[in-house]
Amino acid sequence: MQVLYLNELGENNSTKELKDLLRKNIENTDRLYMFNLWMIKSVMEFVLTDSVIRSRKHLATEEDLNVDTKIAENSLYEALASNAKITRAVKTYKLDDLVEEDLVRKVFNSLKTSEGYKDYLLGDNELDTHKFIAVYLFEEVMMNHGLYKEYLEDHFLNFADDGDLVANNVIESLGSYKGDRSKMRIFVCRDADIAELPDPLIEECSHRNAELKEIIAPKLKNWDAERLALIDMILLKMAVCELLYFPTVPIKVTINEYIDISKFYSTPKSKDFINGVLDRTMKELKDEGKIEKTGRGLQE
Repeated sequence: MQVLYLNELGENNSTKELKDLLRKNIENTDRLYMFNLWMIKSVMEFVLTDSVIRSRKHLATEEDLNVDTKIAENSLYEALASNAKITRAVKTYKLDDLVEEDLVRKVFNSLKTSEGYKDYLLGDNELDTHKFIAVYLFEEVMMNHGLYKEYLEDHFLNFADDGDLVANNVIESLGSYKGDRSKMRIFVCRDADIAELPDPLIEECSHRNAELKEIIAPKLKNWDAERLALIDMILLKMAVCELLYFPTVPIKVTINEYIDISKFYSTPKSKDFINGVLDRTMKELKDEGKIEKTGRGLQE
C-alpha cells in the first residue's frame, strides 16, 4: 500500500522501482521489529550489569549486594538471546551498534521502580509469569517511555507508519512462547519467499490502475472519485485487484484484510465506507461471472 501511495504522489515508477521500494519498506519494518525484540532482551539482561555496579559501590548496602536477577534467568530471556532468526537479524542490521547502554539503563530503571516489576519479583517462576514481565516491559514500560519512543522516531523513519503493526507482532511473538525456544513465532520479513509475495499485486495494480478505477468509480454513490481520500482509493484498487486476478485468495480474506488495514492507515469512517464499496463491487462482479476462485474451499 505504501509503495502504491508513494507512486500515486509522484511520477509513475517502473515495476522494478516499485518492487525495490517495497522490499526496502519490508526490510525497514523487519529492522524495527527485530530491534524491539533485541531491546527487550537487552533490558532484561541489564539487571546483571546493574547487580555488578551496585555491588561495587563504596558503601554498598545489603540491598545492593542482593539484587534479584530473576528477570535474566528465565527461559524467555534465554529464548530471545539465542533465537537464530533474531541473532541473524542482529548481525545483518548491526543492531548491537544501535543498542545504546545509556538508553537501556534508563529503560531498566523505569522498569525496576514499576509496580509490575515488584510484583514479578514476588511471584512464582511459572512460564506465564515470565511471559507477563516481558510483555509488561515492552507494552507498559518501553512503549510509554518518552526517551525510548523518541529514539525510535529518530533512528527508524518508518516508526510513525509501522509502529503499531510492529508492536502487535512483538507482543504476538512473546505470547507465542510455550517453553520451547525453537518454536517461538518470529516474523522474518526478509525471507525471500515473503519478500517476493507482494510483487504480483504491485504489478497488477500498477498495470491495471485505470481499469480498477473505472470499476470502482460507479460504486462510490455520492462520492467523487477524484475527491476520495487517496489511501481509500488505493485500498479499494488493491482489494478489487485481488478479487479479480488472484484466484487463490478467498473473497472473505480479501475484504477483511483491507478493512483491517484501513483501521490503521485511513480515517475513522473509512472501514465502513470501504466495506460498503467492496460489498457492492464484489456482488456485481460475481453476478457478471468475473470473479473466479480456484482451489479447495475457495469457490463461493
